[in-house]
Amino acid sequence: MDTFRLGCELSDYGRLLYEYDDSLGMYGASQQRLKAVFRNPVFYYFSLIIVMLVIWFVASLIFNIVRHGFLASIGMNIGGFITLFVISLIVFSSFGGVWSKLLKRLIGKKENKQEMVSIVENKRNAIQIYQDWLVITNLGIVEVYDIHMVEKVRLSFINNKKGYHMAFYAVNGVVKFAKVKIPCQRYMIIRLQKIFGDKLVVERPYKKFVIQTTKSARDIILPIAFVSLAIILGAGLIVMHYLVSQSVPIILGIFFIIGGVAAICGILDFIPILKDVVLPFLVGAVFFGFPYMILYTTYNANGLELTASRFFQVFNPIGVAVIFLGGLGLLFIIKAIKTLIEYIKYRGK
Repeated sequence: MDTFRLGCELSDYGRLLYEYDDSLGMYGASQQRLKAVFRNPVFYYFSLIIVMLVIWFVASLIFNIVRHGFLASIGMNIGGFITLFVISLIVFSSFGGVWSKLLKRLIGKKENKQEMVSIVENKRNAIQIYQDWLVITNLGIVEVYDIHMVEKVRLSFINNKKGYHMAFYAVNGVVKFAKVKIPCQRYMIIRLQKIFGDKLVVERPYKKFVIQTTKSARDIILPIAFVSLAIILGAGLIVMHYLVSQSVPIILGIFFIIGGVAAICGILDFIPILKDVVLPFLVGAVFFGFPYMILYTTYNANGLELTASRFFQVFNPIGVAVIFLGGLGLLFIIKAIKTLIEYIKYRGK
């Protein structure tokens, strides 16, 4: 009896730990991922930010009604409310898979939609790993397995496709192959290592792992030389701020430097730590700090002191953007730090 294979599909598999579907693009969201939204801490993180903004809106509305009257308060807060509405729409639509559905609607004519969906489903290869179950889809056929019976997982490198195929070895001798191609990216392998631990065996094309890239030296050197000009310009602006005139905004120099370094990380995206750690950290730093620094500079230029009472006095679009982008930036920074810790933890594996 094949106790490894369940023999039927379930309506709820529990907590989703890992998923990869080669029929979906970078904006795609599978039904399994949509079902797992309410188990995703990021969903509650953004929900908390939205709730805080709503509380600020209500408090600002009431405070300004008392001071300036109803109509004046509505006029003062309407811009911030519209901004909050747009942000909420974008956030919850993203978690609800709306953008994925919209992109699918834009592909092909309506009369061919059903046929196109059928073709995609018949060629679909995917894998979902849950706490208790392993769901493998090969050419549209879905099979469910007991993950607790897996004693070894093998990732086999496919040189011509630059990815990995997976094979699952059960304690009863059954072997199940997954046709989905796992991208050859280090953070993807680390996620699997966190789930399977020593059960995971990764086959590499060489005894010593060598980073491969299709970029030529010209494709790397010339762009780096170009974006380095932004770093030099940023350093020059900072020097001018201290030696020539303090009216030269130092924030602009910092922005050019961070932007240049981030661009270099993008050019050298075949180096995992630059792509998965340094780049998200820099993006997070920009989102977290720059909106506030721009607001602070604007206040100083108008001879005003930026205080908490002045900032929260009116629910305005700029304040909403500062808080939301700051929260988004903090999320990027946390993710970068978490990835760095995982890189260090699994460096020997």
